[in-house]
Amino acid sequence: MARTLPSYDEQNSGMMKTIISPVDFSPASINAANYAADLALATDSQLLLVNIFQIPISVTEVAISDTVFNEMLDVSQDDLDELASTLKDRTQGKVAIRTQVARGTIEGQMEELAMAEKPFALVMGIQDSTATERFFLGSHALHSIRHIFCPILIVPDHVNYYEIKKIGLACDLEHASEIPFDKVSEWISAFQASLDIIHVSRTGMTSSKEVGETLSIHNMLNKFRPNFHFLKGKDIAEELREFSNLQALNLLIIFPKKHGIEDVFAEKHARKIILRQSIPVLSVHTH
Repeated sequence: MARTLPSYDEQNSGMMKTIISPVDFSPASINAANYAADLALATDSQLLLVNIFQIPISVTEVAISDTVFNEMLDVSQDDLDELASTLKDRTQGKVAIRTQVARGTIEGQMEELAMAEKPFALVMGIQDSTATERFFLGSHALHSIRHIFCPILIVPDHVNYYEIKKIGLACDLEHASEIPFDKVSEWISAFQASLDIIHVSRTGMTSSKEVGETLSIHNMLNKFRPNFHFLKGKDIAEELREFSNLQALNLLIIFPKKHGIEDVFAEKHARKIILRQSIPVLSVHTH
């Protein structure tokens, strides 16, 4: 049913990174698709646009013919192809774009796609914190961050793509050994960006163990000449928001785990750190 353009690997012998952008045609997801297209152009990646077709429960309670079902799929595919055409114009035809309508649950299909494509990033849109929650905001976003083991870039609905030159990394010094330095390095290298490493604690002070971990992180990321910042505050999300704005960061990297600073990924905290940022947030799983 899906009509796809030839992948880069089918057109060329080389390898190319893939960026996946799930679309439900809400304003937030369209904005994220625009961002994903610009990101693909900047990183010489191909773009996969996906619409996950999930029949509402109210529909499944009533018998639906194969003809009607296929017509619904065709409408989704046509809308997706139209978006692909728009994004090709946006990128002046320099980005290879594929489209796919996937049938099933959002969580299940996203996990399968991430495993199959091993993308450079999965780009997801969210709405402003004052808007009604839709699409990946809420349970879908939290599920993806916790269970999909690829970098997930969360883009606020008002944010357009700008050249990524300043990257912040929110770091838990108690568990620095778990940082996926390979993925962090890949992103910094892709943009030749500067790196600010941020540690937030209630006291702002560092223990002897944390000092040692700081040196370890510095050694691992030394080629990027990182700057370390030790912030004091009870509200991690607010401290990160203020720092991002003050330092004019273009991207904030965080790590989902259940201890230390990244306990912010407990459900009651995750929404805060994502929604309070006015820049894209990249979630990367620890080892």
